Amino acid sequence: MDLFDQIIRGTVLLVISIAIHVAALASFAPWLDRLTKRIAFLPDSIVFGAVLATSLLAIVLSHTIQVWLWAIRFMALGAFDDLYQAIYFAMVTYTTLGYGDITLGDDLSLFASFSAVTGLLAFGMSTAFLVAVFSRFIPDEDKD
Repeated sequence: MDLFDQIIRGTVLLVISIAIHVAALASFAPWLDRLTKRIAFLPDSIVFGAVLATSLLAIVLSHTIQVWLWAIRFMALGAFDDLYQAIYFAMVTYTTLGYGDITLGDDLSLFASFSAVTGLLAFGMSTAFLVAVFSRFIPDEDKD
């Protein structure tokens, strides 16, 4: 795949991945509100724990879907014949860990870097989402 193709295909998959993440978080937020209202009779620490646990579950699920999407695309492009290696490479690249034990040639290396950008953006959104969840449970001392 030439440079231009890598940029275009990487950008398209990045946009699809981020759309999945945004959709997951946006669709989860109303559900989270309903959960909070349903268990409001429980002690605050239990409500907070339940909300935090379900938020983390939704975030992990969204990240997992994205890693699988990248892994499947790597396999479709012929980078890997083995699903294990494709998922491993996608995960290591998406999390920007980058062990370097598996590398791609020039025909896919730029495309793979878009997976890292996707992970950075998605983890940033996840962090912002968790901060918003936490802020709902922190008492506002100025509201008197």
